[in-house]
Amino acid sequence: MDEKLRILLCEDDENLGMLLREYLQAKGYSAELYPDGEAGYKAFLKNKYDLCVFDVMMPKKDGFTLAQDVRAANAEIPIIFLTAKTLKEDILEGFKIGADDYITKPFDISILKARIRNLLANRKKIREALLSDNPPAQDVTYTNTLDREFMEKILALIDECMEDPEFSINNLCAKLGMSRSSLYNKLKALTDQAPNDFIRIIRLKKAAELLRSRRYNISEVAAMTGFPDSSYFSTAFKRQYGMSPRKYLSEEPG
Repeated sequence: MDEKLRILLCEDDENLGMLLREYLQAKGYSAELYPDGEAGYKAFLKNKYDLCVFDVMMPKKDGFTLAQDVRAANAEIPIIFLTAKTLKEDILEGFKIGADDYITKPFDISILKARIRNLLANRKKIREALLSDNPPAQDVTYTNTLDREFMEKILALIDECMEDPEFSINNLCAKLGMSRSSLYNKLKALTDQAPNDFIRIIRLKKAAELLRSRRYNISEVAAMTGFPDSSYFSTAFKRQYGMSPRKYLSEEPG
């Protein structure tokens, strides 16, 4: 991989932790190892990671508490738990907290690699699907119910206020009860887009859908998607689709 993906690894078993770190680094990841949840959380607050792997039973701060703290920081980062706790109740508790995956010890280290690869690939698919016309954003498959609920709520709010040209990140934050920084971090993690950019992209996706219906002219579509200025609408549309609304309309089959 061209740019190494960064993994936060928290494991109090020194031998296992070092083995995991070396294995992941050999597979092309940048893995940082911390011996307890407290040290791991401090590292999380200071750095940017692509994925977390937490042991559950650790000193100072256990994996479940660490995951709750990470989620409270409004980070939609994938989390994998490693644990010797195999009871159904423990596993359910892990998923309730917001884990994306749960691997019980002992385990084949190659399984961890496969789970990491699948989780990161799924995040990439989510981003692509949310920002493309096919499949619709509502059909995206999430591994984490928190991700799904968050995105479904945002998409519903944008759709509800589609015609309002004044609708922006401030309105979205107010309706979600979130700060600008929290919304930015969560949305950026899931879509790789800043909130205002994401709102514009969703507006333009709707505009393309309306144009394809051939029921409205370009000015009507612009107004229906929150672009009172047709000139700005055409510029934004061309930037996203590589052609003007008029050309897009002419190339779409009737």
